[in-house]
Amino acid sequence: MDRLLHIFNTCRHHSISIIFGNLGRHPALLNYYLDYCFTSQETVGVLSAWPFKSPYRVDAVNAVEPLDFLFILEPYFGYTVYKPAHVKHVIVLSSHLCLLSPGVDEQIGFLHLGTTRVSSSYQSDLEASH
Repeated sequence: MDRLLHIFNTCRHHSISIIFGNLGRHPALLNYYLDYCFTSQETVGVLSAWPFKSPYRVDAVNAVEPLDFLFILEPYFGYTVYKPAHVKHVIVLSSHLCLLSPGVDEQIGFLHLGTTRVSSSYQSDLEASH
């Protein structure tokens, strides 16, 4: 939980954060972590191409409601990551890194639930890139 809090807190300092791992594949756990890691004064939305139940779910990235944090879960390969004007911070949770991003004010992190199966050298490269 400490690692997750640390990652979410560092996301507060960047416009775009791409978190490589498997949290995006566990929306029920994500709901729990969002309840725990964010205050009631912060507005949080979760966008996903596949259906799941969440009080944070938004149906479109271009929704007009202002958000402090927009989580994008498991975007398709080649997805272009961008920050809409009404969103302060975009956090992409992805099990792949085949994404296009602006490369400005962004960070890349690593978070894997359960047993880590990524080589330690690859994880070190990911963590060193931010």
